[in-house]
Amino acid sequence: MASRLLGLCMVLVLHMFVRVKLAEASPFIESACKATRFPAVCVQSLASFAGKIGQSDEQLALSGVSVSVTKTRSSASLAKAMKPAVPDCIKNLDGSVDHLSQSVKEFGLLASNFRLHMGNIQTWVSAALTNQNTCLDTPNVDAKLKASVVEANQITSNALALINSFASKGRVG
Repeated sequence: MASRLLGLCMVLVLHMFVRVKLAEASPFIESACKATRFPAVCVQSLASFAGKIGQSDEQLALSGVSVSVTKTRSSASLAKAMKPAVPDCIKNLDGSVDHLSQSVKEFGLLASNFRLHMGNIQTWVSAALTNQNTCLDTPNVDAKLKASVVEANQITSNALALINSFASKGRVG
C-alpha cells in the first residue's frame, strides 16, 4: 500500500513539474496561412517549424514544401504497400515526390537568380499537385490511400500559395 501511494505521489509531482508543450504556431504562420486554401491544415502542418521559420517568408515557403515532400512520400509508400497495387497512382506520387524534392534543392539557388529559380519552384510544385490529382482520379484507390493523398494535396496546395506569396515579394531573406 505504501509503495502504491509513493508511486502515485511521484506521478503527481512529475505532473506538476514536467510540462509537455505542444507545438504552437506563431502569429506569423497563422497570418500567412490565412491566404491558403486550407488554413487549418497549413497551421497544423507548420506549427512544429515555428522556431526555424521565425519571420522569414523564405523559411515559411521552404518548410511548406518540406512538409509536402514528407507527406507525399508517405502516401507513395502507402500506395506501394497496397494489394492490389495501383501502378498509375504510384508513378504519379513518385513523380510528385521528385518534383517537390527538386523544389527544396532549388531554394538553395535563389540568391543567384531569384526569378529563374523561383519560377522553377513554382512550376515543379504545381506539377506535383497535378500528379497528386491524377492519382486521386485513378480507379481502385481505396479510402485510406485517398485520404492520405488528399492530405498531401492540401499541404502541397498550401505550400504553393506560400511560395507564390514569397515570390511576389521578389527577394531572398
